Amino acid sequence: PYQGFPAQKSGLQAGDEIRAIDGDSARSKTTSAVSEKLKGTPGTTVEVTVRHFGADKDTTYNIVREKVKIPNVPYYGMVSNDIGYISLIQ
Repeated sequence: PYQGFPAQKSGLQAGDEIRAIDGDSARSKTTSAVSEKLKGTPGTTVEVTVRHFGADKDTTYNIVREKVKIPNVPYYGMVSNDIGYISLIQ
């Protein structure tokens, strides 16, 4: 989840396995199908059930949707004194 956006603010973490969306199983669904179910009108709520990495039980979160705009350069930094790194998405 991107830092500062609804999923991260709600408690979802990298490595979580999405088990259900609004009570509908995510098992055997494609990434695009899951993505479509998660998207919706800003201000509406979606219920997401996940299993955190290494956990043995599921946790359910109610996430309030927001308009998500991911910056074109989400990360930049120096690898060494004379080498920089820029992550460019678009």
